[in-house]
Amino acid sequence: MGGERLERLQAALKVGAHDYTTEFRRAAGVSIHRYFTDRRLEAAARLLLDTELRVGPIGLMVGYSGSEALSRAFRTRYGVRPPVYREFEGKLSPEVASDARADRPPRLPR
Repeated sequence: MGGERLERLQAALKVGAHDYTTEFRRAAGVSIHRYFTDRRLEAAARLLLDTELRVGPIGLMVGYSGSEALSRAFRTRYGVRPPVYREFEGKLSPEVASDARADRPPRLPR
């Protein structure tokens, strides 16, 4: 979340940065950054499955600078690149995910 937006939110709630982040983590179970990153990646995953948009535009739509930035974050979260996720409709066996992480052509699920 952008620094300016976070400051405005904290001011509206009349809490300091430390209290806000501590309470957010307590309520959500994750940091503010992790929470919003997860939401952005979930939105990207839905767009990959529900549209035929390319990865670059999807990245921009969910707040990344483009396809490379989205691909890095997506791979960290889901273990595969966005095109592989789309190809297997989000249903990846551990073997497929392992092959995709190693940049080998994925094996078809059994």
